[in-house]
Amino acid sequence: AIVPEPFNVIFAICHYTGLRRSEVLALKWGDYTGVQINVTRSLGFGLKGEMVLSSPKTKKSQAPVHVVASLRTILTRWKKNQGRDAAIAQDCWLFPASASRVRREGKEYGDLLDASEMPPMQPSNILRVVLPLLKKANIEWKGWHAFRRGVATELHRSGVQDIVIQRALRH
Repeated sequence: AIVPEPFNVIFAICHYTGLRRSEVLALKWGDYTGVQINVTRSLGFGLKGEMVLSSPKTKKSQAPVHVVASLRTILTRWKKNQGRDAAIAQDCWLFPASASRVRREGKEYGDLLDASEMPPMQPSNILRVVLPLLKKANIEWKGWHAFRRGVATELHRSGVQDIVIQRALRH
């Protein structure tokens, strides 16, 4: 509740799906079918610190991920709040950089631009905003991988077989 959009939406995707941060930030609206997320790319950094798109971590990481009803509700609200043109929305990032940041930095983004000519959100911008909010609320940040561990733990506690958990996390 203390984390504003779009950061709470990013956290919700991580929480409900176990996707890696790099996979979440590389999502476009066309990757989301309403019932699943198709993981086709990952957002990382090159040798010079520039953002680059690549394939997900492993071949198995490219498997589709089921979207539960709670997350569908969150994604529906987020898409509506973005107010994207329906004609180009499919090729737009779920989490674009802010327009003011793109103009201010004046960087050349090349193949990172989506149909609305926006690059994806910078990963470092998330924690720059979120960490002070968590600290103020006395909530300890356990890192991005804690979301994946949390998904596995909750599935295990629910009696889900390890092999199913492995598939859910795309291992």
